[in-house]
Amino acid sequence: MLRQFIDMFKNSKISRLLFTNVILFIVGIRICYCQDLNNYLTISSSIRNVNLNNVTALETEQVQANAFSITIQSRHNTFSVYAIISYNSSSNGYVLPLNMYAVKLNNVAPSRTANYSKIPITGNNQVIIQGVRTNNQPVTYTYDMYSGPVGFDTPPGTYNATIIFTMTQQ
Repeated sequence: MLRQFIDMFKNSKISRLLFTNVILFIVGIRICYCQDLNNYLTISSSIRNVNLNNVTALETEQVQANAFSITIQSRHNTFSVYAIISYNSSSNGYVLPLNMYAVKLNNVAPSRTANYSKIPITGNNQVIIQGVRTNNQPVTYTYDMYSGPVGFDTPPGTYNATIIFTMTQQ
């Protein structure tokens, strides 16, 4: 009985499609490296929801301290990390302007020269890190995330934005 079920499963087009999709899903959730195990970029995030439910919150910029970290290891002479908003949506159909978001470097470990200025994140690639060889030692850049102010013209709803980070090496 079990043998018949296995033979039927092997010969079914649906089972092959299901197996292929499951494999692709499992492969899709692994950590991906920018280059290889000696040259990579990884992101860890602690970004949380921001609720704007009073006048002051609508009128002021919201800051999430230590919102995300970028860990880089590079054996190349120089590298650059870029950020871009690739997706911006809402529950009510109103899309926030892309100039609503910015990041600011909070900490670099181990210590090295870096840009601590606030950098707007828009629909165009923005350089957020320009660095030099890390000598096979990971370097972690921790950023604060800024959003808003949204103002009084923004309708109530849930707003989402997706930021993509990429690294180039020279």
